[in-house]
Amino acid sequence: MPSVQWLRGESVTQSTCGYISILTNGLLMLLIHFKSPSKLGNYKWLMLYTSLFELIYAFLTLFAGPVRDQKKSFKTHRFSACSYIWFRIHCIPRYE
Repeated sequence: MPSVQWLRGESVTQSTCGYISILTNGLLMLLIHFKSPSKLGNYKWLMLYTSLFELIYAFLTLFAGPVRDQKKSFKTHRFSACSYIWFRIHCIPRYE
């Protein structure tokens, strides 16, 4: 069973990384949209969609995070795995 210090450190790390991820993905989206050359074509949109996906994922993991159930074991939300699988199946093969 993880100690209280470990849980507190995990929470601080998750919050810090979540905020950093939101800031960097937001900045990345602005740079892709306004500063990328038009020669990139469809790849520009793939980068924007990927950044948007990562931004949404950062919001969800920042506010949802791992939860503890009554059996005192940790569970992560199933959204992360399902959303990644959806993104991999539907978006990536179109551009490969």
